[in-house]
Amino acid sequence: MSLHVNEVIDFSVRNQMSFVDTLIKLTTYEIDVREQNMMHAMVKVGAFPHLKEIKDFDFSFQPSINEQ
Repeated sequence: MSLHVNEVIDFSVRNQMSFVDTLIKLTTYEIDVREQNMMHAMVKVGAFPHLKEIKDFDFSFQPSINEQ
């Protein structure tokens, strides 16, 4: 959250956001960071070599799989 504090404060001042809306935006950033940390921890505990997403899958290698 400390990474986004100044950015969110500047944004809220420029857009005249309420204090509550500013806190909600900061909380959203915090939740996103915690979710990322949780995913990385689960990959580590699962002993996977790295996190791989669907966008990283090579559909040309396996043409029988429908990309949709």
